[in-house]
Amino acid sequence: MKYLRVVLILALLAASTSCPVFGDKQIRFWSDRDGGNWAGYSLFAMNADGSAPVNLSKELGVELGSSWSPDGTKILFDSDRTGDSEIFVVNADGSNPVNLTNDPAKSDLSPSWSPDGTKILWERWPLPDMADMDRPEIFVMNADGSNQRNLGDGYRPTWSPDGIKIAFAAPAVFFRDIFVMNLDGSGKLNISNDRARDNSFPSWSPDGLKVAFHGVSDFNGHSSVYVVNVDGSRLLNLSEGFTHAGGASWSPDGTKIAFVSGDIYCVNVDGTNLVNLTQQNPPGWNGHVRWSGDGATILFNTFRDGNWEIYIMNADGSSPVNLTNHPAADQFPSWFSFDFSVLSTLVSPRDKLFTTWGEIKHGNQ
Repeated sequence: MKYLRVVLILALLAASTSCPVFGDKQIRFWSDRDGGNWAGYSLFAMNADGSAPVNLSKELGVELGSSWSPDGTKILFDSDRTGDSEIFVVNADGSNPVNLTNDPAKSDLSPSWSPDGTKILWERWPLPDMADMDRPEIFVMNADGSNQRNLGDGYRPTWSPDGIKIAFAAPAVFFRDIFVMNLDGSGKLNISNDRARDNSFPSWSPDGLKVAFHGVSDFNGHSSVYVVNVDGSRLLNLSEGFTHAGGASWSPDGTKIAFVSGDIYCVNVDGTNLVNLTQQNPPGWNGHVRWSGDGATILFNTFRDGNWEIYIMNADGSSPVNLTNHPAADQFPSWFSFDFSVLSTLVSPRDKLFTTWGEIKHGNQ
């Protein structure tokens, strides 16, 4: 039931010898360099310059989709360690694991913290042998697992920046559309409203006034990046003329969107000033674009070196640098802040039940 949450698209990157300015503290990513519990992958963290990589799956017993609370004190993730997928929370040092959902009749996936850290949003799927297994439901609960509420059918729920609305994809007349609703499930509004396109992967603008999403045409199978106002007005195709485009990523100031279609492109949210940031020929694989918090740099995956590596470049496409430079597959980078000092407090990974379970699961006993 667990699946990759990313769009990977073709392209290669232009090289440069100078180093970009780094705009965030640490980077987390998936790697198969030490093996792991999901297709051989583990969750790693490293400094923004690529130094000091740490296997968090082994050190803290956490899973690939882990999400740190806004205040940095808790880690949230889904895990199938009980036989079905449940939502767990642990302290930042990996201690005190708590199963928040504890429902063996369903699979609970893709949890995310509200911006203020008081609530958790997630998807609940029927088990594979149950009817309607392709229609997940959106749930919300308090951060301690209490007051769990079903908000209705939907995929990929995501919090608005102010935490009072939720954007999500849900079945409509023929395909999925993008909806926005209030935190209590009321006021559902279809903002994509297209019977000839399957829409998914909504992403809020930093000011909460627009939503970007991925749409696939029923007529020709072409995929595009769209942006629309939160009230459903002014729908715009930002990748007009491209056969396949996806992986929209907002700049921190909300004025630009980067996306992947062979190369990595950047465009203003009004559709003007389209720029190819990588300009590689022949194309290779690139994907998973992520802006730094100050908007100065962009993280991304590339296969330009013959295996999956994590690169960083300046926001104008200059000065690409290989951060991982490892023969293993390193993928799906994202920015975050992590206190590496918590690792020094662990006497031994095997001294913690939670981490010991993680090591057993990874086959490292």
